[in-house]
Amino acid sequence: MKRQKIKYPYEFDPEKRRVARHYTRAKIINRVASNFLVPIIFFTIILATGFSAYLRDFSLESGGFLYIQLYAIIFFILLTLVEFPLDFYSTYVYDRKYRLSNQTLKGWSRDFFKGLGLSYAFGLAMITFLYYILAATPYWWIVASIATVLFAVFISYISPVILLPIFYKLEPYRDRKQKKRLIEMCKRAGVPDVKNILVMRESEKSSRPNALFSGLGNTKRIILFDNLISQFTAAEVETVVSHEVGHYVHKDNIKFTIIEAVRTFPAFFIISLVLLGSIGLFGITGMADIANFPLFMLAFEVIEIIIMPLVNAYSRKIEIAADIFSLRHSSRPEAQVSTEKRLADLSLSDDSPHPLVEFLLYTHPAPRKRIEYAKEWRKYRKK
Repeated sequence: MKRQKIKYPYEFDPEKRRVARHYTRAKIINRVASNFLVPIIFFTIILATGFSAYLRDFSLESGGFLYIQLYAIIFFILLTLVEFPLDFYSTYVYDRKYRLSNQTLKGWSRDFFKGLGLSYAFGLAMITFLYYILAATPYWWIVASIATVLFAVFISYISPVILLPIFYKLEPYRDRKQKKRLIEMCKRAGVPDVKNILVMRESEKSSRPNALFSGLGNTKRIILFDNLISQFTAAEVETVVSHEVGHYVHKDNIKFTIIEAVRTFPAFFIISLVLLGSIGLFGITGMADIANFPLFMLAFEVIEIIIMPLVNAYSRKIEIAADIFSLRHSSRPEAQVSTEKRLADLSLSDDSPHPLVEFLLYTHPAPRKRIEYAKEWRKYRKK
């Protein structure tokens, strides 16, 4: 894939900086609404009105021994219908308005239903397992926590070989010279067994550039977005890849798995107490009563909101550590500064969000902070 002739080093486009502030502000509002407000309102209404108990009774009468699965399917369909307007507007209408999405309605719909199918399949399996252990043991929260961590590891393992190909075309990276440089950089950084560098055809869906180090064990590989290859210089691509390698060397996937375990055990224990206290309310007859599922999800959402700033703060910390790793191993601070500016403009990211918004919602440091850090590192190196 040939790179376009591009200016280097890249400088911010003032017009894109102005547009990015408007774009990001609306995206944040939509994210808060779709990820938190809409689900919480939905769970509260379906529980408080007694509809969940009615749905349980209907499922028992109609589904027989598969009543839990019938309940789950109807529940998921209702939740999908409630969330669909915001999802469609944000990921299709709004992104096309700002020329970030290249998808046709047909292409967007195809990906939407693929994602929906996977969500329903995993969701049905999760609910079936959850209510089996709820009926089997009072210590269900321990079993569920362990299963959640194992599931996260499983998803990480299969993602590059099973899940990503469902949504994206992946092909070998054909720039042999650059591929050799990247593999040699991985070896110098302490990752000698990386042989697979793939290109993801993101340009068919959006204009956003990125790269990722995906997989575990024999499935690990470097994946470059074709937008990154075509719109960034070789030096800039190297800084992005070295950042992702930094995550692998620092074992950030393992660290996040540990964090998942640390937060899942107390979260499920608290939910267990909530479910126990709900017996006799809203038509709920026991711990293993599927009618309490909206309460389970409501409690989980509230806990996630409470701990999210702490998890995000840790995420920003490890992102800075990966930036430092990239600076040390690629030794290209100018390229890293140029990369951050180009990434922000192409993705319409606000480079200087309000500190409170960054603290609550950002998993990565604001671009302006990452740029200033790279500049400071360059000054320090020259001393």
